[in-house]
Amino acid sequence: MTYRPPAPDPRPTGVTLTNWDLGGGPSSWAYLNAGELFPTVEIGGAHPVAVLPEDEQPEIAGLAVEPGLTLDEYVTSGPVDGIVVVKEGCIAYERYPRMRPDQRHLLMSVSKAFVSAVVGILEQRGALYLGRPVDAVIDDLRHSGWAGASAGSVLAMASGIDCPEVGSPGSYDDPAHPFYRFEASLGWRPSDGGSGAPDSGLRPSTYEFVSRLRAARPPDQVYEYTSVNTFVLSWLVERVTGARFHDVLARELWDHVGFEAPAQLCVSPAGAPVSHGGLSMTVRDVARFGMLFTPSAGVISDAPIIGGDHLRRIQEGGRHELHPDGARAPAHLTAAYGSPLPPASRQWDHVIEDGDLFKGGFGGQGLYVSPARDLVVAFTGTPQEDGSVNLLRSYCRRLARALG
Repeated sequence: MTYRPPAPDPRPTGVTLTNWDLGGGPSSWAYLNAGELFPTVEIGGAHPVAVLPEDEQPEIAGLAVEPGLTLDEYVTSGPVDGIVVVKEGCIAYERYPRMRPDQRHLLMSVSKAFVSAVVGILEQRGALYLGRPVDAVIDDLRHSGWAGASAGSVLAMASGIDCPEVGSPGSYDDPAHPFYRFEASLGWRPSDGGSGAPDSGLRPSTYEFVSRLRAARPPDQVYEYTSVNTFVLSWLVERVTGARFHDVLARELWDHVGFEAPAQLCVSPAGAPVSHGGLSMTVRDVARFGMLFTPSAGVISDAPIIGGDHLRRIQEGGRHELHPDGARAPAHLTAAYGSPLPPASRQWDHVIEDGDLFKGGFGGQGLYVSPARDLVVAFTGTPQEDGSVNLLRSYCRRLARALG
């Protein structure tokens, strides 16, 4: 079975680097046509496609996610683009209310789980030592705020680097903010700040920009979600392997897993990987990736990719002491996950006491993996015009608990 990418949707008028991710029509197009908006590289492999058997389970569609509202009703009416539930290696529920099954959807920060996986694979192989300072591997970082921070600290989002993102005013819309400048160096924000002035095209190299960042505090003091950590992880991967990040993804994952389609990875105009959020994949392929962490991994791969020790290091890597504000979360999340929320681990947003994992992405993307239940939930979405997103992040936890 050969994947034939669908023709891109016509670009609507008014899509810009300023509004493409703010919600509504621009996002609906951009999330499904990232390759028409940004430079991309394709990530493919030689492994034959692993066809997933289908076994529709009505109790999943009929799960009450709110009083008087089933999961199926919510998926149909909410800002959900696609969802696939895989139970014991079979597709138990699948819907595409706002996209086609063969379309590749931008994953945003769910991409970080793929970076984490590659780092863990290289760690298991002895090619990457998480206790080693990143500047001992990347000479460019020796006189920066990264100096002395271990690869493990960066993986844990506890590097102490002064490039705040989530919760930092201006991180996405202030051209003077360091995180805005990081994404502008990747081509995801206008370098002119959206003023309408001609783009000079003189964006600094992302590697150069990141190497100039200073530290806000010593490492290993607090969890601070900033995607610049993920970029440094992909830079480490490039240094220890001597290959471009997308080639490592192909070699370590796509060559060994029966994905149905090549992925697209956004890159900067200079070729730097948008590793923190730039992967586009079919929803079924996101579910296939999640299956690597479950007992059904053999359905999609002939050899183990995520070993038991690799999985345990994720499940046991959460550190509550790094989350002093963990109790401050929306009510729908604490109702599903508990308060304080389960801690992050190795770029995953939550590692739960029962071993379940969740990684979310801006705009309503998500991957929930329950190894003990042999369950995977992969979903995509688009922000509404007011910026609100779907609630599947909490509903998939309720689904997991309902299924035992």
